[in-house]
Amino acid sequence: MVSVGGQPFLAWLLVGLERQGVQEITLATGFGGDDIRRYFGDGAWIGTRIQYCKEPAPLGTGGAVRAAIETIDADRVLVVNGDSVCDFNFDELLGYHLGRDAVGTIVLARAQSSERYGVVDVDQGGAVLAFREKVATDQPSLVSAGIYLLERSLIELIPQGREMSIEREVFPEWVGRGLFGYVCQGDLFDLGTPSGLESMRAHYSTSGFARDYASTGMLTPADVLKRMAESSSTLKRTVEREYVSILNAARLIARAFADGGKLLLAGNGGSAADCQHIAAEFVSRLSKDRDRRALPAVALTTDSSFITAFANDLGYEGVFARQVEALAKPGDCVLVISTSGNSPNLLRCITAARASGATTIAITGEGGALASSVDSSIVVAGTHTQYVQEAMLPIEHLLCELVEDQLFPGILPRTRPEVGRAD
Repeated sequence: MVSVGGQPFLAWLLVGLERQGVQEITLATGFGGDDIRRYFGDGAWIGTRIQYCKEPAPLGTGGAVRAAIETIDADRVLVVNGDSVCDFNFDELLGYHLGRDAVGTIVLARAQSSERYGVVDVDQGGAVLAFREKVATDQPSLVSAGIYLLERSLIELIPQGREMSIEREVFPEWVGRGLFGYVCQGDLFDLGTPSGLESMRAHYSTSGFARDYASTGMLTPADVLKRMAESSSTLKRTVEREYVSILNAARLIARAFADGGKLLLAGNGGSAADCQHIAAEFVSRLSKDRDRRALPAVALTTDSSFITAFANDLGYEGVFARQVEALAKPGDCVLVISTSGNSPNLLRCITAARASGATTIAITGEGGALASSVDSSIVVAGTHTQYVQEAMLPIEHLLCELVEDQLFPGILPRTRPEVGRAD
């Protein structure tokens, strides 16, 4: 799950397999398996079908493969280590394996130094002759890339429930019995050392595969988590900075209702929908468990006949100002919502509201003129339209709840938790 190029390494590995036609994947997991399962799910977002085999106790690479085969209905499987990668051609590997009637084929990579790896000796036909433990030599050697194409018959000979290393304990027993090595041309990268991790990150940031991957536009769970984190961060920063403004806006709205006034709301696009949402909450109620009287709130955005007629004849910039001129009176409250904070029709709406003697409030994004044009403003901490809009709705709900708390203090939602008092 270590990050490589903005994605967990395993994501690169699985996407690479999918691009070679692998559709059915079983992830054999141990420690951290729940996090892996939570992240990758059923694999649909990659274009594969993923199932999981979590070992109840450490089984090693051999024991894990033995346990996983029980969940797989296939005569042969491709086994891939989850902490290393080597570019190889699956079709060539399969042809090589079948052409030699092999029971197991190990993908081999050329390493300039084999000090960190065991060396695999093969004859001219590719048959494995011997496995040698890590050898301190600077001579190029063939090492296992952690990728194996295995017949089911070989895997089923591994004892069940026993911790075993597939390379140190299983494969040596099959030397001379149908075990072959397939030499690939790709470089081997692994996560075993800091330098290996950095080499892998550099590879994926510059490789053609990485560019191709990015060009597909495919989103991963990491993208979802990142974007939701950015949205949550926008709301968090806003509340931390604007909580006094939120309380003040709620006080102004509550006072207008208490004095017999009404709330008029205006906005464009998504903000128009928010106006209707807020009006509905006030006229109806925010919580179904709070039985209180209706509060007079009107979304000016809903009068389509007037808006289209006036905009057609006199221009859209004056639609809300005209409605405020007709409907607002002293003691009312006019609330405008704008992600940019610079909508001309809302600026004119505020001017008309002030002229009518109404109190004015704005919920807006950063950098606009509206914030300084009203009696009370709530400025969302951001300029990214979607994150500003996403932060607005919980603030709008909070305003409704705070107004209800002020006007109907004895009518509490039944779902509200009791607050204890420390004596």
